[in-house]
Amino acid sequence: MTLSLLRALALTSAFLVCPGAHSDNTEVTINAGEQLTLVFVKNKEGGEAARERYLSGAFTLAKEAGMRSLIAFPVTGILHGEQPLDGVGLYAFPDKVSAQRLRANDTYLQQYVPLRKAGWESLEVIDVDIDEAVQFSLNEDYSYTIAKVWLADPARYDRYYEGTQPLREALGATFLLKLNNVRMDGVDAKELPDFIALVEWPDAHAPARYTEAPLFKQYEADVQAGIQRLEWYQLGFY
Repeated sequence: MTLSLLRALALTSAFLVCPGAHSDNTEVTINAGEQLTLVFVKNKEGGEAARERYLSGAFTLAKEAGMRSLIAFPVTGILHGEQPLDGVGLYAFPDKVSAQRLRANDTYLQQYVPLRKAGWESLEVIDVDIDEAVQFSLNEDYSYTIAKVWLADPARYDRYYEGTQPLREALGATFLLKLNNVRMDGVDAKELPDFIALVEWPDAHAPARYTEAPLFKQYEADVQAGIQRLEWYQLGFY
């Protein structure tokens, strides 16, 4: 099995493909009108053969649907939450219709969908339409986190977010993506996160410095009241 395939097996879905060649810098561009798809996976022990078979077949179907592989991250730690993950992948389809066409493909449904339970403990696919073009760089000299956030009180969350902006600026934290109006096939909208955020930090210890800072603690009551559920992960590079 090749090294690129081993990397990809950690992060595969109906349209997950091998990550690009290893580089210290990765440029990510998502065009207006494209559908961004995020995939969150937890591998199943002993599921390597099922994942390899699934990937080898789904790769061709995904390319035919026009999918572009943007970046695949290994998850290196859980900062908050109880849902373990092995990886997160970001992918772009030309539009919503092209993604739906792939997922409705008879070959995919009959030959590859049955392999999902054998290969993964969990495989969550979340979509969002991109209205305005997005471009950013990923650099291995920095650290990255991704969070799924469910709000209990948006006003209290906004108070926390606005009040702690000077702290994020001082630490050098930058929001690369903040995705609202996400969707997931077959999932009630109430169960979907209110938003997903990909954030760049100067180093892997910066998120801890953030939550331990006096200014964050000043707004901790607003965090508790404003956020119903938070799944927050530290990301690495392959």
